[in-house]
Amino acid sequence: MPLEDNEHIPAKRHRHGPVATYEVFADDFDRIEDEATNVGTDLQFGIFWLSEAITSSFALPNVPRASWNVHTAFLVAMFVGYGFGLYFLVRWRKHANSLKRLMNRIRSCQVGPMGESGRELKPSELETLTNEQAPSVPPDASK
Repeated sequence: MPLEDNEHIPAKRHRHGPVATYEVFADDFDRIEDEATNVGTDLQFGIFWLSEAITSSFALPNVPRASWNVHTAFLVAMFVGYGFGLYFLVRWRKHANSLKRLMNRIRSCQVGPMGESGRELKPSELETLTNEQAPSVPPDASK
């Protein structure tokens, strides 16, 4: 049953405490998206390859020595798994630190509330403020 334009969707609302929001430029937002995607992908590949390497390591002693082809396949799979696993985990760590630095830079660029502590100005009050020029100090008065 579709809703008409004037009908509201019934929803339960659960209030949280103060929620911090950040204004982000579009290029920062794009970087967050790119780095977050890389971080998740690198972690998944790292875990997959290390799991494969560990499994091959435990299976290798149980392979009969008579079948060198199977033994060589498990040996190659083990070394490739450890190589790729370590590569992707190092890459994941580097990107995670890069993402953390980007988020901290965004947090540090935010402007805090204006006004005195306990009596911060609301955004609607900021629009009504007038610009005042600072009083000019005569050059010889500073001596």
